[in-house]
Amino acid sequence: MTEVKGIGPQLAKKLERNGIRTAEELAETPDGALPRAVGMGAFTIRKEAQTMLDDKKQRAIDRIIDT
Repeated sequence: MTEVKGIGPQLAKKLERNGIRTAEELAETPDGALPRAVGMGAFTIRKEAQTMLDDKKQRAIDRIIDT
């Protein structure tokens, strides 16, 4: 989880306590659940998780196309 920009060890623990253990889970967490679990900046870190996952998917697609 700490590979997501803006998430350090303490925030990762807080997310885990709220049932969010992976970047995928964070990216898919509904708006209503985020502020309770994370507080200020919740939407920013969710967007970072979404962006990170989108980038990984694109790199995987690029590798497939290049082979």
